[in-house]
Amino acid sequence: MSYETAVFPAKKIATKVKHHVLESCLKAWGGIIITSNAGRQVRLAFVDTCCGSGLYEPGDDSEPNVEHDAGSALIGLDTLNGLLAHGGTVSRDVSAKAMFINENAAELATLSSVIADHIQTNASYKLVPKRIQDVVHDIAAFCDNHFAFLLIDPYGPSAIPFSVVSQLVSLNRADCLINFPYYSIHKWVGWLGQKSHDGEQRLAIVDQVLNGQAWREIAARNRHNTQMLEEAILNHYMGQLSGLGVGAMAIPMRFEDKKRTMYHLVFTSRSTAGLASAKKKLQEGEAYQSALKAQLKASKQHQGLLDFMGVDSPIEDPVDIDALAKDIQSSFKGKLVTREDVIRYGLFRPNVLDTHVSKALTKLKQAKAAIPSGTKYKDTIRFAS
Repeated sequence: MSYETAVFPAKKIATKVKHHVLESCLKAWGGIIITSNAGRQVRLAFVDTCCGSGLYEPGDDSEPNVEHDAGSALIGLDTLNGLLAHGGTVSRDVSAKAMFINENAAELATLSSVIADHIQTNASYKLVPKRIQDVVHDIAAFCDNHFAFLLIDPYGPSAIPFSVVSQLVSLNRADCLINFPYYSIHKWVGWLGQKSHDGEQRLAIVDQVLNGQAWREIAARNRHNTQMLEEAILNHYMGQLSGLGVGAMAIPMRFEDKKRTMYHLVFTSRSTAGLASAKKKLQEGEAYQSALKAQLKASKQHQGLLDFMGVDSPIEDPVDIDALAKDIQSSFKGKLVTREDVIRYGLFRPNVLDTHVSKALTKLKQAKAAIPSGTKYKDTIRFAS
């Protein structure tokens, strides 16, 4: 069967990284849930809100004789089946289902045919031929009483209004991976202060994405410094998400041969364990992106990748454990808190993972500046005054 009418072009670096992060985050997410729910039924749900056809043309680095590369829908369904198999090996009662949303009939038909013809799945799935804006309540009903993982990722430079994103992020027990289209917003900042009908239409779209017009003043203050503008706009968006009661973290997705940011991949969760796992996967994704860009540059310069990267260059941990320990001690001085409180605090420091926090707490324990009652998330730690 031919699927050529609904197959996307070969993946660019940002798409490769996004799919890498999706697969690794979804797998880790499900593993944590399955492991931590011994003796209880585990219901998993994956929702791809703008699923495409599930197929990409093979790239230069694809395996030989591969007709197509898998898109997010197929990656999600395959990962769910892997989680079901994992649940069986650890004697857990696990069920899983997926919802694929796409208003493009040809793309959804292609996805349906691919799954029916080529994929043996123990996870059930539902195809929804609608726009995400029109099926928010259907998504909520689908995810009810489930641990849910949602990919909120429109194809191309378009964006999903915050009014929609906020409802999905706020679902009970839902973790979300969100495409935040910074490049489009960056371009449209140029319309600020100009009286133009076209410009105002673009700015109104950004108003919807960023939950109001407060971003306009932030952008106006930072528009003459590219780095400050990006940081300010992203922080504003992350702040809007955090206001919903979730933790949010992000990594930038960049063009093939430029430093310019195309979009940010944002992860949200209420779970500290989920945030800890996702931060590690996001940082691995950022490293993977750097390696792909280095590989591309090396190929253009006719160098071997190892020659270009430097095989003898050591990879240093960017986190100073002593400095982190001092930061934690200063922030929690004289307090009785849970280990989870401290880990969550550390996760929102640059590059800090839960393992770094554990090392910092060990130093504080040795210095008798912190007295932990145990090593579990809910165990308490008393910090010296």
